[in-house]
Amino acid sequence: MANKTLINGTNYEVKGGKCLVNGTVYNILKGRTLIDGAGYDIVFPVPLVMPVKGDLITMNLDGTDRQYRVLKIIGDTTIEVLGMWDVRTSIKFNLTANNAYRESYLDTYLNTTYYKTLSANAKAAIVAKSINQYQYVYDGSAYKHSTHASYADYSTKSQKESIGDRYVYVLDVEDVEMYFGGTGGSTDNKVPGNFSGTDLIQMFWGNESTASGYIPLLRSGSTGDIRYIWRVDPNVSYISRGGSNVGGAARPAFQIDLSKIDFTIN
Repeated sequence: MANKTLINGTNYEVKGGKCLVNGTVYNILKGRTLIDGAGYDIVFPVPLVMPVKGDLITMNLDGTDRQYRVLKIIGDTTIEVLGMWDVRTSIKFNLTANNAYRESYLDTYLNTTYYKTLSANAKAAIVAKSINQYQYVYDGSAYKHSTHASYADYSTKSQKESIGDRYVYVLDVEDVEMYFGGTGGSTDNKVPGNFSGTDLIQMFWGNESTASGYIPLLRSGSTGDIRYIWRVDPNVSYISRGGSNVGGAARPAFQIDLSKIDFTIN
């Protein structure tokens, strides 16, 4: 696609160091174009270099430079990311033993309370995502040390609830499985990914050694028992089950249009 120059509200095509205006070619000299005796500033856009899945990028969305993991490429300039820090610790999924995510304490905190702290530019760049909450059966045989560091049996995935549009949310077990090559997008797509505990630590903490600290909560429920949700436990390096009213960490995830926000690929 040819470059354009904006002159008095009209885009003019720029080719090979020339600016074509109403059939007349004008030379571009030192960043300016002389048209009918008037000089116009020429600014060529810098091509947007997009990150790829797995990259870490830095963005300032709330007044502080923070790192995010690229989980998925959504479109030409839109990606899905995971925050590499705990936006809040000791937060409960719900204040009661109930694992429904929609309008839960965690859902409300991220999509309302935390979202309000973001800059106007950040809000303009974040793209709302329609999300679901899935649930999974706890099964000890689902865990494989080197190839599936999770006790959530992905083959049992079923939809618990349609959540609707969210700006900020926590991940589902499905998102982790898909990051590591599994299938997803519906209850019928449930081929598990291939990941070890070390892979999980790398995904969430950015290193290959055992992590520790607060346990990031996922939005997935445990099938058949509303008291439990799924989470990524750094102390044992696998996806485990925990009480829905037990404190953990909130890791923000969202979709964002990088053409609307400054970022650096790390």
